[in-house]
Amino acid sequence: MRKRPKASPGSTLVTLAETARVDQGVRITDIETVTVNIPFKATNRSAGRVGRGVTRTIVRVHTDEGVTGLGETLHAQSKHVIDHVLAPAVVGEDPVDITGLRARCLVGRGIYGAPGRAWETDPWAYSGVEMALYDIAGKVRGMPVSGLLGGTHRQRVPFVAYFYPQSSRMMPAEIAQDCAALMASTRAHTLELKVGVLDPLQDADTIRRIRDAVGPDLAIRIDANNAWSVESAVRTLNIMQESDLANAEEPCRGLTALARVRSRVSTPVSTHCADVAVVAGLGAADNIVFDLPSEGGIDSVREAAAEAEAAGLGVWMRSTGELGIGTAAILHLAAATPAMTHANQTVLHMLADDVVTKPLRIREGYVDVPDGPGLGVELDEEKVKTYARLHAEEGTYWFWGPRHQPGWTPPRTW
Repeated sequence: MRKRPKASPGSTLVTLAETARVDQGVRITDIETVTVNIPFKATNRSAGRVGRGVTRTIVRVHTDEGVTGLGETLHAQSKHVIDHVLAPAVVGEDPVDITGLRARCLVGRGIYGAPGRAWETDPWAYSGVEMALYDIAGKVRGMPVSGLLGGTHRQRVPFVAYFYPQSSRMMPAEIAQDCAALMASTRAHTLELKVGVLDPLQDADTIRRIRDAVGPDLAIRIDANNAWSVESAVRTLNIMQESDLANAEEPCRGLTALARVRSRVSTPVSTHCADVAVVAGLGAADNIVFDLPSEGGIDSVREAAAEAEAAGLGVWMRSTGELGIGTAAILHLAAATPAMTHANQTVLHMLADDVVTKPLRIREGYVDVPDGPGLGVELDEEKVKTYARLHAEEGTYWFWGPRHQPGWTPPRTW
């Protein structure tokens, strides 16, 4: 195949008139991966876990036209799968044929969807590659990824102000004070709070104090990370509902248990399980919270979100510790999905740094959708090198963290 001259950095990669010709010839030449550690500004805690930062694998998909796509995904093990399994499957192929490459690379639909995930088709790894393919496709066609997904329905996307207790010794009054300060600084419209570190009654007291501090208009959501028993969840949520709780995410483990809780409380309940038919059939949740790595990428989430909408379930995106690249992908997905009206999760405000040249910011509860071609973000190569060295020195940060201490478990009952 005869190659055309490569585009110079910063130039317009291709005009719309040339799109057809480029689509016929562009091919993937290489996939480059690097794993980075980005610390949190402060150690955070959720039910039974403690986190000090995020580990992400950055993906660059290179083409013979000089167009490079950026992606990112969760943790370090994705690098091995991409390097040794996915790269050999896609090098030499057309990067714009995302549907065909998905069929080649991904079997099933993620760890929360179709059972029997195979190591060779790890959805975490594929989601980072697919993200880069969409970035290439947008750059080739001169349009943002949201345009490729059907059009930009909204120019900015709502996000929560996410609060993790920084110590297992933080008491309700202190947590409420810190949450009020977070809301004042972010001016977000929704607060999401990790609970399950304290006793359930103390968590209920925390929500009451937060409501008193922030007033009646703010939406307050909690995430218990499966910490409670069914009875504890029912009793605690019924007390919290007196403070007008907007949603409880995974208050206990398992869809059957969630259905039992939901039938006895008025608080809306959400789950990470993306098997929409089962969730709806059991009456286990009011909302489904997706993420790109677990589902296997943008296309898989779009399909599952459409199923959820048809079943009358609300949808939003949870955070797995996205940096600027992954957040940009969520922004484009949410911008092109009318049903994603709820505030999405993010830990951007908790990270000490990022690897993109223009970090994305939450302003008044929203993040603007990048308007450049593709994902609309660029890598800061020096920061990539810095945080790759940090990963080499410190090893992987497990996003959901190790246990607080050996033998410690969340207080599940009163």
